[in-house]
Amino acid sequence: MPCQPLNDVQFTKLARLAYDHWGLELLERKRVLVDNRISKLMSRGAYANLDDLLNKATRAGDGLRDLFDVLSTNHTGFYRESAHFDCLLEEIIRPAAKEEGPGAGRLRIWSAACSNGSEPYTMAMVLHDHLPNIAEKDVRILATDLSDSALVTARRGIYPGKAVRDLPRECLSQHFVRNGEHFAVAPHLRKLVTFGVVNLIAPWKMTGPFDAIFCRNVMIYFDAPTKRLLVERLRDMLTPGKLLFVGSSESLMGRVEGLKMLSPGAYRRVD
Repeated sequence: MPCQPLNDVQFTKLARLAYDHWGLELLERKRVLVDNRISKLMSRGAYANLDDLLNKATRAGDGLRDLFDVLSTNHTGFYRESAHFDCLLEEIIRPAAKEEGPGAGRLRIWSAACSNGSEPYTMAMVLHDHLPNIAEKDVRILATDLSDSALVTARRGIYPGKAVRDLPRECLSQHFVRNGEHFAVAPHLRKLVTFGVVNLIAPWKMTGPFDAIFCRNVMIYFDAPTKRLLVERLRDMLTPGKLLFVGSSESLMGRVEGLKMLSPGAYRRVD
């Protein structure tokens, strides 16, 4: 049986929690969506009522992680916004393939909101297909998210057939292992990717620098000050001349100092 919708006090408390902990802006117009997602969480029976959930979330325990899992949107797919991977190939990977000498071909890429893993595994496929002798090079992909459920899927690296149905047959045979109706990411891709938990609006443990950062379709949930601060922090994690990718439909709200747009959603750090 569905739980009762959030009352005004509960919704205000939830919106404050979401903003303070994750930078998510829960507007009144999203209230029906929020109610539906909270109802699904409550149906699991882990909380006595809505106030119990909100009180436990306020204490930053399991309730807080459960809330983020249901409030966050983890819609993604392999080669989503494929032009960005073409740009990564031409601007970052091909030049690295031509480098010679000590440290040649060293690459660091960050998938900052990796969701179910489709994005970093796509990066790994592009790298494996176009960087010669990749096994001998120092190449690493950091893939992070704040959703426990998304990271479980990403680390497993096993996807239903519908998730890979648009990939070419040769791609599937080279980079996946079929097991019935599911496809597992092959070991040569897995070893390129390290998964971790990162809250984008909290302090970060990693120091970079990165050759490319993907932070796509995340900032649509942030207000203007949070968005600008995040973009500036991401810019500072890039090696000068390297690339930041945001969603093609996401605006950086005018000129951000130190970033030059190359194409929709693709920016170069310039100093």
